[in-house]
Amino acid sequence: SSFAFRTRGSILLSENRPDQAAKAFFRANDINRDVANYEGMVDSFLMQEKFKEAICAAKDAISVAPKDPKSLTLVGVALAQTPARREGKERAQKALRKALSLDPLALRPLITLVDIYVRKEDFTAAIDLLKRAIDNVNRTEDHDLLHSKLADVYTHHENYADALTHYHTAVSLNPENYEAQRGLENLEKLMRGLDEHGVDQHEDNYDEEMHGSVSSRDADQVGRGYN
Repeated sequence: SSFAFRTRGSILLSENRPDQAAKAFFRANDINRDVANYEGMVDSFLMQEKFKEAICAAKDAISVAPKDPKSLTLVGVALAQTPARREGKERAQKALRKALSLDPLALRPLITLVDIYVRKEDFTAAIDLLKRAIDNVNRTEDHDLLHSKLADVYTHHENYADALTHYHTAVSLNPENYEAQRGLENLEKLMRGLDEHGVDQHEDNYDEEMHGSVSSRDADQVGRGYN
């Protein structure tokens, strides 16, 4: 069944076997064209850095469900991760904003849009977006993720006091949020370095140090906004 192949694809993806996962999602989609199957295909392609295939799969999802915010999100996610000229990132932002207009509380388009803003060094936009989400999202199980992401942004913006506050909030809400724990440990090391040396030792490496990007986050967490 389509569900069985999709489940197999999800397991293979979690085992870091994206090539085999893509085949499973493709088989699932052969049986029943569904946005969830396309989502698995896009994530599998992105893990392999097959950006053209990811964009094509995302566009196919739009043809199947043109008004589904998850389809629009897939287009935004694929374009956001594809090395491209500025127009590609602008198209990604447009798709993600449209997805959020249809489902303002969905986490995946929000987190992806925040990552784009940070890479543009538009920290104000990233912080405002996350603060609004914290105020409006009713699912308490999502609040730790949002506080952790906000702390990531503050860290990158070198606002360490606010970053510390939001990491602590995230960990207090969910002691098993390992990304927040890791972020807090890194921040404390960074702050100790500042105290000892009086200089900023923070390296500008958002892709490796910031969590939340589609390629690095646990699939369950990035998908929380659609569950």
